[in-house]
Amino acid sequence: GYLPIVHSFAAFLTSRAAEQIYNNATEGTKLIYVGGLAGLIPGAPGHSHQATRDVRSMGSMPGISVLEPASPAEVKLCLDWAVRTSGQSCYLRLISGSYNAARVSRVEPEPLRIGVGQVMQPGSSVAIVASGPFLTELALEVAAELNSREGWSPKVINARWLSEADA
Repeated sequence: GYLPIVHSFAAFLTSRAAEQIYNNATEGTKLIYVGGLAGLIPGAPGHSHQATRDVRSMGSMPGISVLEPASPAEVKLCLDWAVRTSGQSCYLRLISGSYNAARVSRVEPEPLRIGVGQVMQPGSSVAIVASGPFLTELALEVAAELNSREGWSPKVINARWLSEADA
């Protein structure tokens, strides 16, 4: 009757436990997987600790939603959705490293809708789609630079869903 929430370094969770995750997925067993230290940022220990394949690996598992929150408030929102709303397993991808939390957190997260990103900044001439706190911060920074140029009005979208996309 309990819902397991499994946490480890993303690089190890998604590769070393892949067979067990696949078995759980094909059995329809609901689990929440949380991969910390995802991406290239924890580079000091070397490439063995860099989770660069985790999105593809977990996205290929049947019936697992892959989400990457962009702010602390979104972590809470995604975990709550995974536990209370989703009927299937989920993988939450969490990065480490420095980013401007104030810039990313200035927009209150909208309720989750499967495959739908959140517009962080409205615009009309070009769309910049990013995921996670670090890339979303960079997208907002680039948009601010483009806004200063005539004829540019960039929209920034936080694509928190990495396994589903609603056109």
